[in-house]
Amino acid sequence: LEVHPYTVNDPELMATMADLGVTGMFTDVPDVLLAQRPADEPRGRAALRATADRNRRCRGADTGG
Repeated sequence: LEVHPYTVNDPELMATMADLGVTGMFTDVPDVLLAQRPADEPRGRAALRATADRNRRCRGADTGG
């Protein structure tokens, strides 16, 4: 289940939401949200590959294979 709360503009609330494992957030201050990203978090094409791999694993688990 993907969870994208809105509109999260408070940096402390952003951190709390990230700790809870939300998929993404709607915000009016994307620079504040992006500044909280871990340095080792995949970005760009690497992020797309990581998401695709996660989706494949999830579908495999759901279908038993």
